[in-house]
Amino acid sequence: MTQMKNFFAFLFFIHLSFAIIAQDSAGIQFQDLSWEKALEAAQDGDKIIFVDAYTTWCGPCKWMNANVFPVDEVGEFYNANFVNIKLDMEKGEGVEFARKYSVRAYPSLLFIDADGELVHQGVGSRAPSDFVALGEAAVDPNRQAGALKRKYDAGERNPDFLRNFAKASQESNIGNTEEITAAYLTSQTDWTTLENTNFIFEMMPYDNMDNKLFKYVKENRQRFATTIGADKVDDKLKTGVLYSMMKNRVNDPAKVEAAFKEIFPKKGEQFASEWNLQQLMRAQGEEGLKKFMNAAVDHFGKYESDDWGMYNSIAWSFYENTENKDYLKEAAGWAEKSVAIKSNFYNNDTAAALFLKLKQKEKGILYANEAIRLGKEAGEDTSATENLLRQLNEL
Repeated sequence: MTQMKNFFAFLFFIHLSFAIIAQDSAGIQFQDLSWEKALEAAQDGDKIIFVDAYTTWCGPCKWMNANVFPVDEVGEFYNANFVNIKLDMEKGEGVEFARKYSVRAYPSLLFIDADGELVHQGVGSRAPSDFVALGEAAVDPNRQAGALKRKYDAGERNPDFLRNFAKASQESNIGNTEEITAAYLTSQTDWTTLENTNFIFEMMPYDNMDNKLFKYVKENRQRFATTIGADKVDDKLKTGVLYSMMKNRVNDPAKVEAAFKEIFPKKGEQFASEWNLQQLMRAQGEEGLKKFMNAAVDHFGKYESDDWGMYNSIAWSFYENTENKDYLKEAAGWAEKSVAIKSNFYNNDTAAALFLKLKQKEKGILYANEAIRLGKEAGEDTSATENLLRQLNEL
């Protein structure tokens, strides 16, 4: 039974092969071409090459392959505008390709012209509409990050150009995003306009509490909350603290709590407790696991959460690591809370697994059936959950 159990983010893994899509099938028509032949095809067809740079173990790559590449609208746009190929970054030509184009994250979605120049790229999975938007930017000379970088390097500093290039740079990792953002904001006498408020929030980094934009948003939190929404602002600030703690390898609970309380005076203690749970989840050995489980029971006894993933990840960890009925009952309750917040394949599967251990047949069957239904709708591999359902029926 495979579960994605990341505390703050959750990626959906799909067990599907990377078969080449046939020419008469829906979605993107990926061509089985060597890199040299792909460049020739781009030259002959006056097109850009789209490269799905993937690895076989990459969950978001599988999700794109199952849920985005086969979509009709995606195929219509990409087949008309690109020579589409897939390259495994750990095999064959992909190894040298990854080195040449500095591919370090998967999937990397690269757009390369017939001369082998990178003109645009994106990193990570995205919804079909967002993926089409990425392709639209790649064929627009005014939005191609590579073309914009050449203009920037040549001295272009028009404010509208800088704003567009900053966004393209953030999306593509082409160019120095922080430098370009600073150049745009230096050209602005009023940072409080609606356009600049949205721009600052969009460009604010996640992983640096010392960054000028992070501090600016923190200090002007109410204005940003009014314009953008309090939940969105708080989520980004909270994520910024978490990333900063991890990036700087801060392990002192007191320092973590102080960092959270600086931004969240009322919830700082709760967020620090969540961070502590994340650290304890890595514990090894009987004593480490006991400490983690006691901390989880204590945390959820004090605090409520609206994060389905957090409830689910902790509940699944209990399922994997204990046979203690008291702990399992606590975990089943968290799994049900997760489902109540956002019902999906993963948390229904977790609940079913826990109720199997608790030998609560009716509840287990209910959640297992729902997990299978939702899993099949999403294109998930539900075979492990179906096996779980058989065990529940045999109780």
